Amino acid sequence: MKTPNLIFKNEQGSTIIVAMLILVILTIIGISAINTSKFEAQIVGNEHRYQIDFYVADSGWKEAAMWLNVLAEPPVEVNPGSDRVVKNFGSGTAPDDPAPTVQDVVGNPDNTDLSQYGRPYWYQVEYVDDTWVGGEGSGVRQFTYRVTSNANQTQEVEVMVTKKFKVGS
Repeated sequence: MKTPNLIFKNEQGSTIIVAMLILVILTIIGISAINTSKFEAQIVGNEHRYQIDFYVADSGWKEAAMWLNVLAEPPVEVNPGSDRVVKNFGSGTAPDDPAPTVQDVVGNPDNTDLSQYGRPYWYQVEYVDDTWVGGEGSGVRQFTYRVTSNANQTQEVEVMVTKKFKVGS
């Protein structure tokens, strides 16, 4: 009697080889997914730091606006654009005389206490112009200032603010 020749007997080891190839492919896909996740997490972290620095710089110009708002007369210590004197925030801030310059602040940030994120920030109030205001009475002038606020040396916000002051007698 003749026994049938089984084709499957010739390929008994191929199942293991195919299974190993599938496992290798799945492992490569898994490693790629892990690396992609790590890269995405770094991107999200950078974006988060970028947003925090922006919001800290945004709060800096608002501090300058509040500083201008409480003054009863035009400030005498406001500086022209060529004079890079700034108002620095935080503990250890240099006294007003001599005021810190931008280079001082950049080189020695000392203002990490007022930001809940520990980001140093400063603002500069620069006098731009003043004009007489009609209909407001005598001696009323509208002053325009350029306020530049910087956070952590990475984000900068610049706004123009105006305030009316009564000058003279």
